[in-house]
Amino acid sequence: MFNIFLILHFVLSIRKYIAKLAESCSNIDENDTSSQIRYSALCRNIRMYAIHLLQNYAISTRRVPTEDDVQRAREERKRLVEERNDSERAAKVELASRIIVTDSPIKPKTEVSGWRPTIDRNLLAQTQELNPLVQQVYQVTEYIRQAQIAGRHDEVESLKSNLKELEQALDNAQQQ
Repeated sequence: MFNIFLILHFVLSIRKYIAKLAESCSNIDENDTSSQIRYSALCRNIRMYAIHLLQNYAISTRRVPTEDDVQRAREERKRLVEERNDSERAAKVELASRIIVTDSPIKPKTEVSGWRPTIDRNLLAQTQELNPLVQQVYQVTEYIRQAQIAGRHDEVESLKSNLKELEQALDNAQQQ
């Protein structure tokens, strides 16, 4: 962009210089053949200079990608998105398999005062690379597990509804 302004400024300065030279010339007789020859040579030189300037500018610009390049880039992007979605689905399935679903009442533990996500060292590296929605799904599943252990069934139900909303948001994000 900056190059275009420089080129335009240069072209305008050359134009002003040529106009100044034209004003300083004595009247040119249109019927004089030597004047016509000089005029045609001047026009030819101006055209050649303009062509040379444009060719130099065209060489310095980046090449426009072909349809094949664009298609390859689209396929590569689509492949990367699919790989990421597959890894997130696998992590989601693994995290969902860790939830202990029981219908029987569990003995409540009174020492639990809040929910904290427990960190599994094996999954720590995986969760840092995952989508934030998948990380939230993991944390909510851990909260559900802790609430089930503590016997707080009302909190388990609200966390399960939150988990369903997160899963819907994750599915919507993956479809886009």
